Amino acid sequence: MRRLRLRRPLGRREQIALAVVAALLVIVAVDAGIRVRDARREAKAAVALLDRSRATLGPLLRFDTTVWPGREGYARLQDDLRDAERHLRRTDERLGYLQRFAVLGWVIPRYGESLRNGPALLDFTTTVTAEAAGVLAQAEPLFVGTGNSGDRARSVFVDRHEALDRHLGRLDDVRDDAARLANVGWAGPARRAATLLPELNEDLARVGSVRGTAQRMAVGLDPLLGYGGPRTYIVLGQNEQEIRPTGGFLGTMGVVKVVDGKIASFEYASAYDFDPKPDKFRAPPSDFALGNGVRYWYVRDANWSPSFPESAATVQRFFREDRAVQADGVVAVDTEMLRLLLQALGPMTVQGVDVPLTAENFYAALEEEIFGEETEIAAKKRSILGRVLQQSIDRVQAADADKVPALVAVLRQGVAGRHLQLFGNDERVQAVSEGFGADGMMRPRDGRDFVAVVDANVSYSKIAAAISRETTYLRRADGRVDVFVSWRNDLTQFAGQRYKRLGQSALLYQPERDAFVKVQGVYGNMFRIFLPQGSTVEGVEGFTPIYRIEQGMTVLVGRVEVHDGEQKTVAITYRPAGAPSGVDVWKQGGQERDRLRVLTANGRQQETLFDGPFLQDMSVAFPPVQLAPAR
Repeated sequence: MRRLRLRRPLGRREQIALAVVAALLVIVAVDAGIRVRDARREAKAAVALLDRSRATLGPLLRFDTTVWPGREGYARLQDDLRDAERHLRRTDERLGYLQRFAVLGWVIPRYGESLRNGPALLDFTTTVTAEAAGVLAQAEPLFVGTGNSGDRARSVFVDRHEALDRHLGRLDDVRDDAARLANVGWAGPARRAATLLPELNEDLARVGSVRGTAQRMAVGLDPLLGYGGPRTYIVLGQNEQEIRPTGGFLGTMGVVKVVDGKIASFEYASAYDFDPKPDKFRAPPSDFALGNGVRYWYVRDANWSPSFPESAATVQRFFREDRAVQADGVVAVDTEMLRLLLQALGPMTVQGVDVPLTAENFYAALEEEIFGEETEIAAKKRSILGRVLQQSIDRVQAADADKVPALVAVLRQGVAGRHLQLFGNDERVQAVSEGFGADGMMRPRDGRDFVAVVDANVSYSKIAAAISRETTYLRRADGRVDVFVSWRNDLTQFAGQRYKRLGQSALLYQPERDAFVKVQGVYGNMFRIFLPQGSTVEGVEGFTPIYRIEQGMTVLVGRVEVHDGEQKTVAITYRPAGAPSGVDVWKQGGQERDRLRVLTANGRQQETLFDGPFLQDMSVAFPPVQLAPAR
């Protein structure tokens, strides 16, 4: 048998060294355990605060004002983010040297991926929390400040621009990190924190747009609101009850001068008060002359182009020629925009109106006061509507923080529906308008189809409340497109709020007789259908079109007369240029009872891509083409 050799007993020094190592390991293990426990506690507190914050922070980035915080909620959100950042930094501090062992994640099963990416998740979350808190701190005057809203906006977007842009830029820079971390298979304690990543990733995707808006405001706000020099704007009151291409007949208008964000002077009157004296001959557009039977062109009819910049340029030209007014831009509002402002800011008491104006009685009350007795109508337009518009502007300027969510909501709704439009001669101002979608332009996009149906009332009547319109876009399997447009006149059965002029005093021009005929309750419409240039029209039903090129697009001009109780439908069939991936349908301002359907056909079946109220520009993607199987 082999004799076992006994190892030499450890010497005293070796025993002491081993004991020291063992003690150090115990100390490190205990320290690591304490650090992990403390870090988990801090991280858990941070996640709870971030979970509560995202319910408010996300809607702020989306401009979803239905869940915007008030003054107290905004302060609590700031406190939550600051506290969350402190907890996250304590988490990092408590983990300390332990984060260097993240490389062991390559050899540890199950939790390895979480261990490897844990430090990156902590750094990412800390950065986002700190920068979001920074954005809120810079934007505070706008949301919780007091005083003139223009001054508050300038304080944020101009005075604080560098700091605001720096915070937004850092948030934009970590978008790639968010996408990468969202794809990690998280396990263990990090899983709870990682549940915030998908929604946070969506919110970060909007930061670029918010940053772009802030940059445009930093450059364009001063020239827009007259800081550093007065600005003069022509203000157009569009009456959507007599629909016109940019939204309504220009029944009232005026000139406002703005200095340092405040109104320095204001003149507002009936559009007829702005007729040139003596009269001037200006030939109107051919289809306007054909539809209305007129030979002169006045500023009240200057919005015949549906492109607001083009109509605004025409309005400015008429003001220069007729009134020697050199304007810096044009603002258009319709009665629906004023109603929305009443909805946001509450009832308004106006001298000359017997009852307080509310969102519910606004239109009918003004109609009764101005047109109830057919005397001094122009004077009442000038005094009453001028006061309404002046007070509306004053109330927007004076809106405190508690009114900001409701005010932003109705301004967004007004811009989306083209109830509020702005054109500025200064390219910096126009960039602001375009950024908010208030410019009223048509923008066909490469690789997509485009359709715009533009109505214009040529029956000299306020009847839009009783008119409903439905547009159907049907894409066939062979790529051809059918567009159906129907107008229905429900004057007799109209169940909405009535007013004295609804459907009254209708006149139709008959070009073949060169005469006007009075037809009670009729809706005469000179419409245009815009298609991208390169589209091939193959069929037309229900009207005899006049073809032209306008806005760089193919336009079909037609006319329909819809009598009380009738429905009229027109249809076109065309082949779009190329193979579009979807369709953009442009929304005309002023259309109240408007509906849109977008369908695609596959054999005998149809798929509904959209069917609902037509409230704003609609962009619809086509589904992939289903190829027949090879035989």
